[in-house]
Amino acid sequence: MTVTENCEISYEPLTKAIELVKNPKAQYDHLMLEEIYESIDGVDKATDFGQSFVSSHQVSLPAFSRSK
Repeated sequence: MTVTENCEISYEPLTKAIELVKNPKAQYDHLMLEEIYESIDGVDKATDFGQSFVSSHQVSLPAFSRSK
């Protein structure tokens, strides 16, 4: 940004390019496979490793009962 004695302002916008690259872990051929297989761990943790299943079609998630 430049300000002259006459209070004229000129500026040149800044641009910043960010490159984000996520490579799959070595045992997976594709990033999507990594997401699929690791989602199983997420479900296990969310259901307390199967302890939260009330029946074959019901799951109790007590951690969510505290949130509104």
